[in-house]
Amino acid sequence: MCDVDDPVMVAGPKPTQKTCIKCKTSPSVVVVRHATYCKSCFLFTFVGKFRTIIMKSKVVSQKEGERVLLAFSGGPSSRAMLHLLSDFQYIVPHETSKRQLFSGVTICHIDESALFGQEEQGTLARIEAIVRGQYPDLPFVGVRMEDVFGPNYTDSGAFDRVVEAVGGPVGADEFPIRLTPLNAVSPSPDLTPSNATRLTALFDSLTTGTAKEDLYSHLKLTILIHVARREGCTRLFLGDTSTRLAIKTISLTAKGRGYSLPLDVATEDAVSVPGMIVLRPMKDMLSKEVGVYNRFRGLEASVVVAKNFATGVGGRGSIERLTEGGFTGEGWNGMKTGHVQPRSLLVTWLSLPTAEFIVGLDRDFPSTVSTITRTASKLTHAESMNLEQACALCLKPIQLSTKEWRHRITVVTVPSSSTSSPPRSAALPIEPRMTPDLTDHFCYGCQVGLRDMRRVECTGAAFPPYVAERVATREERVEGLRKQIEGFLLEDEDNGKGER
Repeated sequence: MCDVDDPVMVAGPKPTQKTCIKCKTSPSVVVVRHATYCKSCFLFTFVGKFRTIIMKSKVVSQKEGERVLLAFSGGPSSRAMLHLLSDFQYIVPHETSKRQLFSGVTICHIDESALFGQEEQGTLARIEAIVRGQYPDLPFVGVRMEDVFGPNYTDSGAFDRVVEAVGGPVGADEFPIRLTPLNAVSPSPDLTPSNATRLTALFDSLTTGTAKEDLYSHLKLTILIHVARREGCTRLFLGDTSTRLAIKTISLTAKGRGYSLPLDVATEDAVSVPGMIVLRPMKDMLSKEVGVYNRFRGLEASVVVAKNFATGVGGRGSIERLTEGGFTGEGWNGMKTGHVQPRSLLVTWLSLPTAEFIVGLDRDFPSTVSTITRTASKLTHAESMNLEQACALCLKPIQLSTKEWRHRITVVTVPSSSTSSPPRSAALPIEPRMTPDLTDHFCYGCQVGLRDMRRVECTGAAFPPYVAERVATREERVEGLRKQIEGFLLEDEDNGKGER
């Protein structure tokens, strides 16, 4: 007789094998996706995953002079990546037939302590001591996140305009930022805030944790790209694990970044940044595997975990935090025993105070992360994607006509005609320094994240100058193109015939 009930998710059986699944002889000490490994086989498999990704990627070139910038936050994943890459680069003196894959590896660390008011407890000195003590042959570059407000991050070297938040409420289909002269934000040099103050003011202007996390990652990527170009590196290595990429796949889709998702979670991205290849060599490792590797190699003592926006934040602090955890309470226990119907999973997830998702789900359903990442790896960017028309903030391609689409789906409350409130033009006069709409310079995901941005009194809420420079450069490019074809356009005749 057919079962008419909905199918249920039943957790797989726990492993009972006492010996290593690979060598069949040594006792197992690690369980990964319900597979048991001994120490030596686990290390061999872990290192093999790392080397396979690098050797199959385009970053390995027959040309000499290819340099790598390794993004080193000090966390478990980047710590393991640094150890793996340094071993991969090392060649025993008697192995004369081998050659180094890269002519050099530069380590870059971004100190974010100013963003959280912990300048005195910055991570830069500790990270530099670890790198120079354990990897003296590798160059180290340390930068501070607030340095992104300096002129060195602009192509011109001294850009005199910024993109800042507009004070006061804005319409549902309007973008609350504008292009403003720098002296209008800080009229007097004596009152010019420090770069650290500008950084904190910018993040204080964002009212949601999701928007703060997005801007946080955008600024870090911009800094890494700038440092890589300055140091002559054509390869950028990021430490995103398989667990991390699965979380990003779900959260980026929920945040409206599906258009650029194939580039954000790709193992190898050779199109987003001109002249540079971004590689994620830890893509096939779970976060658990990274932690086990660090313990086996004795790297745990040199892991530096700095404060970030996820520190002390509950599961509903942002979309990414909501996606990161695992089910708890009755809903999670029901899933483990197979007594929760799929139709109730979404209701359970949304109703939990601390809604955990990916990590907890992968605990008893070990194919969760691999299924998400393998599915995401098959995504390709749209053929109509214009890679030259990039967002001024996140550097990802902009999908055309997003403003019109947002306007069609936005519900606007029209005030009653009997209301005695003054018209909008009288209530909110347009300032002389207001510029045309900047929506077309930002992707849909950034538009959604910045729509609740507010102006911070005294210090303002201005983006780094490089954002304004990208906006102005694109405006000048469009204006220059218009002038080039202006002579070929047919204008209305003055004879009143109305012909074009």
